[in-house]
Amino acid sequence: DHDFYKSMEKLYSNNDFYSVVSTLEIININIENKNFSLAEKLYLELLNDKNLQPVYIAAIASHASYTFLNVQFNNPNINLLSNINNFIDYINDNLNSYKGIKLELIYLLAIIKQDQNNNSQQNNSNTINLYKLIMESKDISSSIKERVNKIYEFQIYK
Repeated sequence: DHDFYKSMEKLYSNNDFYSVVSTLEIININIENKNFSLAEKLYLELLNDKNLQPVYIAAIASHASYTFLNVQFNNPNINLLSNINNFIDYINDNLNSYKGIKLELIYLLAIIKQDQNNNSQQNNSNTINLYKLIMESKDISSSIKERVNKIYEFQIYK
């Protein structure tokens, strides 16, 4: 593990594709080791310091958002909501292929907030409105709609 990490650090210092991939590997290692602040820092370096096209920025920001949502769901005693929101903001609204992903992430973030405040799904207009927006949109894939619908139903019946 130590040798692998050192190899990734060497690639990290390059200014090429391998640098991006190695940074993502280092982030994964830090997430596994619960070093969330360093993982966030590395994600932000990727999103801000690399000369990446908007589609790659959206992919990295989506990955960061899903990763930190998962951490938040599994560790409700820590608060990563502003971090997650920050990552979601990096997803460009003009990228049609990421509109559904961005809305799903916003919905998941709303669910976390709802759960933290012990609100029921029926009493939360924000999550209901997001759900309707996702379900009624023609631009969002059926797989995203299915995932959101399962979460919505789970929230109603829990």
